[in-house]
Amino acid sequence: MIQADTSETRGSAPSLPGEREIPGRWVVIGLLLFGVVMTGGMWVYWKLHLGPFLPLQKALFEAYPHSAPQVAGGRHKDSPLILRVVLNVPFTPRRDSPEIRGMIERIIELARQHQRLGDYEILEMHFVHSIPERLAERLTVELKVAELPSAEKG
Repeated sequence: MIQADTSETRGSAPSLPGEREIPGRWVVIGLLLFGVVMTGGMWVYWKLHLGPFLPLQKALFEAYPHSAPQVAGGRHKDSPLILRVVLNVPFTPRRDSPEIRGMIERIIELARQHQRLGDYEILEMHFVHSIPERLAERLTVELKVAELPSAEKG
């Protein structure tokens, strides 16, 4: 019968000379502190980056309660300044459908009320119809803000 050498205590690794052990209490405190710092960082990001779009997002939610609206804005390298709106819709989004045309007009109206639309070059709208077990059907509409009909025209 073969026997293993059990001279070392079970579950402990041999320590190197000069190596210190960190007590478990400090590891737990460090992990909790790390969690608090990361949560604070996410809150700051949310407030600074997405906070300016919250009024428009809330207005879209009131207009389309089950659409899970998402609003963001900004620019990538060497690209125009974009205001992006994403809405879930319960139907197949088609550019020529009266529902989509009405939603586009309403989004433009709400964007004028709740954002400084003139600060952006492009209003980008994404309509997404999620279908279980299949790829989502999507429609993307990009409109140049400078070419939008003015609010006074009605």
